[in-house]
Amino acid sequence: MKVYYGSVEYFEREIIHSLSRQEANSLREIADKLERELLFDFICDEKIKKECLNNLECACTKVNHQFIDADGTDSSISAYN
Repeated sequence: MKVYYGSVEYFEREIIHSLSRQEANSLREIADKLERELLFDFICDEKIKKECLNNLECACTKVNHQFIDADGTDSSISAYN
């Protein structure tokens, strides 16, 4: 299955990859980096940028939930929000 730039799956993969390589200390740092790339490096229509930013937010939420323990504590990453 192909994963396209800007999709929720793309951002999930990038976040998990960055966390596994310890390229950042928190989900927030990774999200900020990806957001800056979208806003300043990715050239496209503003409508598409907004959709990508929404996908990034969804991916952050999904990844964050994967790291929440059953007791409700954050096991390894900071919450995105």
